[in-house]
Amino acid sequence: MLEKKFQILCSNYSQDIQVIDNLWNTIKDSYNTSTRHYHNLNHLVYIYKELEHLNFSKQVWQELQFTLFYHDIIYDVKKDNNEEQSAIVAQQELSLINIEKKNIKNIMQLIKETKIHQTNSKNNAYFLDADLAILGTSNSEYQKYIIKIRKEYAFYTDEVYKKGRKKVLNFFLNKKRIFQTFHFYNKYEKQSRSNLLSEYHQL
Repeated sequence: MLEKKFQILCSNYSQDIQVIDNLWNTIKDSYNTSTRHYHNLNHLVYIYKELEHLNFSKQVWQELQFTLFYHDIIYDVKKDNNEEQSAIVAQQELSLINIEKKNIKNIMQLIKETKIHQTNSKNNAYFLDADLAILGTSNSEYQKYIIKIRKEYAFYTDEVYKKGRKKVLNFFLNKKRIFQTFHFYNKYEKQSRSNLLSEYHQL
């Protein structure tokens, strides 16, 4: 699914099939590493399905899709600059096809905003909310999610992991709203808070 979506997306900017294939292979290889249990291609599919039925302009939807493919292309749990590095990779890769610099800049900005999940852009807010939609799934699905996240942080001891995870949970629980858009707020806010609080008490 994702490969075809990416090819169609890139075809708006380039007809060089080899270049597009190379771009896709970089994405596929990055997201398929053995250490990725949650932040993999399935994560991208999940976000895509949350966004595809919303009403965006053609240009905005293209930018959001490129953001989707590159926002976690760099993911190292031992580093705190993944978003910045992912934005740089996006800039380097997308410069190989005919995308205007201003559009690449928008994509880079949104990728960086995934670090704190806060933005002043309504369109960007939809992406950031979709990225967090997993928080509002059923309790059973949420339990699967937290198991995958723990596996990604297997490098850390339980003591260190629990301390860091509680900090993340508190960050979201202390926000007035987890979701910035009415669409996602109405759909996931209540269940998300329930899931986050439940996880906090499990730690």
